[in-house]
Amino acid sequence: MKIEKITENKIRILLKNEDVKEKNIDLHTIMTKAIESQGFFLEILNQAEKQLGFDTDGYKLLIEAYSSPDNDFVFTITKYLDNSDNLKPYPRKKLVPRIKTVNIQNKYFIYSFNNFDDFCELCTYIDSSSLSARGIARLVSLYEYQKMYYLILKDINRKNENYKNILSTLSEFGKFVNNSNSFENKLLEHGKIIIKHNALTTGIKYFAIKK
Repeated sequence: MKIEKITENKIRILLKNEDVKEKNIDLHTIMTKAIESQGFFLEILNQAEKQLGFDTDGYKLLIEAYSSPDNDFVFTITKYLDNSDNLKPYPRKKLVPRIKTVNIQNKYFIYSFNNFDDFCELCTYIDSSSLSARGIARLVSLYEYQKMYYLILKDINRKNENYKNILSTLSEFGKFVNNSNSFENKLLEHGKIIIKHNALTTGIKYFAIKK
């Protein structure tokens, strides 16, 4: 199990299939029964506070889980001070995970971001990590539509060694919308093009905060 700080308000927990077997973790129980999940997530929060200084006292928490066909699980825990957004955060005493499952065998993906700053945070994280977004897909475009930002990835290159990790990271910073042609056509027709080609690499080059 690996715990990593993504931003000051968000951490990621990577749980490999072998970790699940070694620790005898019942993921189905954790994801469906709030009471049984308390000890699991509180242990993670205590470990994150010791290792990363991720203090959640006084904050509300949102827990999301991303699963892949490789049976790996990625949990993200985000802390909030108020309810000004639409993410419905949960008090620490009632940790309720929300499952996000993305089929990485799809040919293309669309992710939404609440604002341009969220997209920039994604670019900053990728830039500061060992990941590379270069060659991840034939076309990567960024659109603005109804005050939201949408990243379209078409013709994913599954031979790229980073593509699974990039998709996992996208699920942490953005929200998987859908991969229907109708929604893509709506963006093409009514959306405003922000970055037409190589949106991730361009975003990393110009908008990532250098550390």
